[in-house]
Amino acid sequence: MNRFVIGLAPSLLVALGLHVGHSVILTFALFYSWIGIIPFMDYLVCRKNRLTRAIGDWGLTASLRQMILGLSLGLFFLITLLIGAYYLQDMLFDIERLRYLLGEWNFSGDHSVLLLLILVLLNPILEEIYWRGYLYHRIGQNLGSAKNLLHASFWFTSYHLVVIIPVFSWPLNAVAVVPIFAAGVLWGWIRHRTGSIHIPIISHMFADLGIVIIYMQYVQ
Repeated sequence: MNRFVIGLAPSLLVALGLHVGHSVILTFALFYSWIGIIPFMDYLVCRKNRLTRAIGDWGLTASLRQMILGLSLGLFFLITLLIGAYYLQDMLFDIERLRYLLGEWNFSGDHSVLLLLILVLLNPILEEIYWRGYLYHRIGQNLGSAKNLLHASFWFTSYHLVVIIPVFSWPLNAVAVVPIFAAGVLWGWIRHRTGSIHIPIISHMFADLGIVIIYMQYVQ
């Protein structure tokens, strides 16, 4: 499968679900179906590789030290997000506008709890396998490590941009992509240095947990 398609498709599916379908549920279904199925279909079925090779190539091996580092980095992300939201909430959020937007996207009611659990527990695993595992390895077959890292981080940021543009007003929506890109670069660098995506997965979980807590505290 073409690397450009691999990078761009998640952004297009998120745009289709949110801005055309106006549904978070549809967006989740499209996005997670793609990033959950395509790596395995392309790598195992089309390229006829074994699962054991995918585990190594995608950085799915781990050690206790990596688990501890992932936990430490994740707690740092969580605390930073919560402190930032506490002090900058009036600057960052137009609560009424955000509630209206989430309502328009049908992000409300009992099913929102399930979506939040998916965001914290499933999203980091599937995203890190896709962006820092599968895509990073595919790009790395043709590019050097620095370009590889930046390319993967660019595509990771691009799909977030589709969500951020309507959530924040200008110029905050442009500024908001900076920490996302920085996180992508950091997680990519960790993956490159350690050969594993477990530190990014664990710290990604805590970052998403911070977002969920902020939503429940200030928006819900």
